[in-house]
Amino acid sequence: MTPAWTTFIAAAERCRNDGLKGADRLDAVMTEIAERSRSGVSDWG
Repeated sequence: MTPAWTTFIAAAERCRNDGLKGADRLDAVMTEIAERSRSGVSDWG
């Protein structure tokens, strides 16, 4: 299990590297965190 903060940082880095900005980046980060939470990959949520 990955600490929640590490999951958030990793998701944000990936989205930044994909060139997403502003609300699109935030949406992508939150979507990834939600998916990881549902799959049990992270302890977020």
